[in-house]
Amino acid sequence: MLHQSYKTADATRWPIQSWRHCSESCRRLNPGWEYRFWTDDQNRQLFAEHLPQFLDLYDMLLKPVTKSDLTRFAYMFVHGGFYADLDVECVAPLDAALDGAAPGGEATPLRGSVVLGMMGSDFAFGHSIPNAALLSPPRHPMWLHCLESVRERLQEMHTPLGLMHVWWRRLHERYERHYNIYREPTEMLAGPVALKACFETYAGEPFSRTGYH
Repeated sequence: MLHQSYKTADATRWPIQSWRHCSESCRRLNPGWEYRFWTDDQNRQLFAEHLPQFLDLYDMLLKPVTKSDLTRFAYMFVHGGFYADLDVECVAPLDAALDGAAPGGEATPLRGSVVLGMMGSDFAFGHSIPNAALLSPPRHPMWLHCLESVRERLQEMHTPLGLMHVWWRRLHERYERHYNIYREPTEMLAGPVALKACFETYAGEPFSRTGYH
């Protein structure tokens, strides 16, 4: 399954014109893959139907972008497949890459593996594992570990979790527009920084080479 997401599936309402070209490239090169476009409402329904133990976590997040980051973990766990941001352009069929036959690609078949990208050459860089493109078989336990890690990180931010976060939410809804008093650290909570930390704790070692299977 090929996953993409935005608040609306109507491409004429997407704010960046190149998104349409990139999205079409992934669908055109992978005609045998089921395509699923997720809106915000459908993202929440995914948790309600398949991961109800994390629905409260999804609802506690304030920013749509943080909810979107969290939901990528859910796509990978529930359905597996390939997730791509709308600005990711596909240049070769996914099946060729999975079978180790993509031009200029790795010779090692990747089918059945979690495949993560790398940004730059500094393994210690906090953003070195982007979450703009993810590939995974369904039900891989690493994604549950990532979801639990977000919950733990949120608990560290707001202790005790329940009352404190309700209080922050009310302040956010009432005052943020004018005073900007509350900001979720999106990339650290569920974005690329969180993905790297999740991967390292799941693997049991620092990110230090280009491939794990």
